[in-house]
Amino acid sequence: MNNTNEDKKLEETVENNEEVSVNETEESKEKEEATESLELTEEKPTEEASEEEALPEMNPIVEVETTYDYKVLKYCNMYVIRVKRKSLLINLIMAIVCVVIGGLILYSSLTNLDNGNKNWVFAIITFLLAGWVIISIFTEEKRIDKSLVNYFKTHAPVKQTFSFDNEKIRITAVINGEEKQADYPWAYVTEIHAIPEYFFLFINGGAPIVLDRNPEAIITGTVEDLENLIREAGSLKPFKVYNKPLVKRLADVTYYEPVVVEKEEVKEENNEEKVEEETTEETDKNE
Repeated sequence: MNNTNEDKKLEETVENNEEVSVNETEESKEKEEATESLELTEEKPTEEASEEEALPEMNPIVEVETTYDYKVLKYCNMYVIRVKRKSLLINLIMAIVCVVIGGLILYSSLTNLDNGNKNWVFAIITFLLAGWVIISIFTEEKRIDKSLVNYFKTHAPVKQTFSFDNEKIRITAVINGEEKQADYPWAYVTEIHAIPEYFFLFINGGAPIVLDRNPEAIITGTVEDLENLIREAGSLKPFKVYNKPLVKRLADVTYYEPVVVEKEEVKEENNEEKVEEETTEETDKNE
């Protein structure tokens, strides 16, 4: 259906965390998580409309505009990786396990030197692995910064508008100069998380909707209306408030500016090329 296609396009536009993810190994592992944190959910919208049919009119209680720029993606990635996925705790446990295993192997090797036991090599490997895990803990934010800076060299920030009433959430984005919309019922929101700067609404436990808590981001209603709406919805769902410092620094980012080519200009160029081709063909015939 049309809305499903529109929703997928919305997802593609905000696939931001292609640049900051995580694989099962630490670095690649971080990339995968970041990818998940910046995409829109893949769930089908509830309002399915034909190509000629627009979504019904909506009288929103609150409307919020979020620009998915470097700052938004930085906070979103840091929150998903560090808080929701508990990367710091997992990495510390991995480092401790490596150190313990390495210590046991080294002790076994030293107590069996007479038997020519050379397991100390494996002990060194596990110590090196523990060191690598510890280093990855302290360089995690730096790697996210690097990925986002590189991402915005080829991608412009995307603006999305989120309209809320008591039944659903409407997501609106402009893609290729055309406005696209998709609706989701509140039932699709499985978790709500809050930090001082943003609200994160997780759709079916997956990618979050990011709501800017800055008063300037409110189009309809007030910050108080948004707070009340979120807390009312959060009373029926898992709701987590995180007030600890999340980001140590924000990098200077130069955003990509797409070159907009006017259709008339393209048409003129095509006509000129066509005239040139016809002239060449006539010349060839005359010859």
